[in-house]
Amino acid sequence: MQATMTSEEHANRLARSPECLFGMGRFERTGFMTTARLLEKLE
Repeated sequence: MQATMTSEEHANRLARSPECLFGMGRFERTGFMTTARLLEKLE
């Protein structure tokens, strides 16, 4: 399996298509961010 990630914060939508694994976003979470705050960012 191959995938790529970006430094852009955005949610990923996984599908059966292999193309969905390219340009996956991520969310930065430091040790100071609570789980509640992270979930707020995801809304």
